[in-house]
Amino acid sequence: MATMSELHDASLANDVAAINRLLRAGADLEESDSKGWTALHFAAHANAVRAAVTLIDRGAKVDAFDRFGGTALGRAVFEGHVDMVNVLREHGADPLLGAAQFARKVGGAVKACFDDLPAELPAYEYKPAAVMSTGRIPDGPAGERWQQAHDRLWKLLVPASGAAPTLQGELIRCTGRLADEAFRNGNINWGPMHVAMAALVERTLTDSSVFGEEDLARVRAASESLRRYHEPDLRKQGGSYSTLSELAVAWCRARPDLVAYRAPA
Repeated sequence: MATMSELHDASLANDVAAINRLLRAGADLEESDSKGWTALHFAAHANAVRAAVTLIDRGAKVDAFDRFGGTALGRAVFEGHVDMVNVLREHGADPLLGAAQFARKVGGAVKACFDDLPAELPAYEYKPAAVMSTGRIPDGPAGERWQQAHDRLWKLLVPASGAAPTLQGELIRCTGRLADEAFRNGNINWGPMHVAMAALVERTLTDSSVFGEEDLARVRAASESLRRYHEPDLRKQGGSYSTLSELAVAWCRARPDLVAYRAPA
């Protein structure tokens, strides 16, 4: 998956001249970054209305999904960009692919952009786009190390914000977030959210149908170490965080069929 491109940069900057120049030079309208964002997603994120209109006029797919089933219209709603929401709807964006439902839920100025729709809207469930059709995690490349697999699963299953919609994604998200807080901040921000994440990781990984007693003991020991958050185990090899991340990958490999997850209220 590509990183952020020149076309993405130009779309963020609302630079129509640069967009047209890049497209004339052969830039791919639908090229996406690691989150699955196309140039239109970036324009919607930045409320770059002129860029969005130019991209659509040049053939951009107005309802292209990112990796988590989100559209440019959904991104505009999330950011509260009323002008962008109206422009995208005027250009045919489907409001029922999550955008209208989210606007009704969060309220604010964007809610009125969907007043033309019925009072009752059909439910919409966001799913990682790459696995929407199969409901199954695709196999990784041969010889993939667990660190590489964790990064691949993160990109595939973890949304840009909030809890993942699958248990596999939430397991990867929690192990990644816990490690990030420890290694980057020394657990200075440790709080109830991290306690809940650690509990989910331990609860999920103490799965005797996947792991033998030796690995179950590793899970329990690493989880106990996490509870001593004020003295994080910062060893990158064999430490608590790397152990749980490694076993999270192993659990996902053993359980490739996605399990729906809904975060506690």
